[in-house]
Amino acid sequence: MKAALARMGAWWRRPITRRERVRSACIGAVAGIWIGLFAFMLVDGGPISLAGIGTWLLSGMAGSAGLAALFPRVLGIVLFPLSICGIGN
Repeated sequence: MKAALARMGAWWRRPITRRERVRSACIGAVAGIWIGLFAFMLVDGGPISLAGIGTWLLSGMAGSAGLAALFPRVLGIVLFPLSICGIGN
């Protein structure tokens, strides 16, 4: 357990690489689909065209990807469960 915590601490203190930013942005973009869909249902759950829903989804993707690129370690960990939602059996 101590070795795992030591590796995690070393990873956390290491400088952020471009690869981590890109990977986190991809995770954020996929999770942003769900975030945009949930935001649409909370804010504007009435009848709307597919273009309107697409706008909500794209704004969720862009916002989540941008924030995940700015804060790759934190949001990569937080958004990862949303990015794998719907994959599997």
